[in-house]
Amino acid sequence: MTGPELRAALAGLGISRYQFAIVARVDPSTVYKWTKPGGVAPGYAVAIYELLRQVKGLRKLLRERAA
Repeated sequence: MTGPELRAALAGLGISRYQFAIVARVDPSTVYKWTKPGGVAPGYAVAIYELLRQVKGLRKLLRERAA
């Protein structure tokens, strides 16, 4: 998955790159690098995205996790 594709996919889920970094347990700057033009998301990041896509109540879960 290209960086811009990941960025658009996260936006489609309604989550920020920062929130994705929390869930993926990586530094936010890492996610920013992945989502830049020319960036490429590693396989594990794509797998995490696919799992998040299937989670019901994702936004509520992320709000609770960030608190």
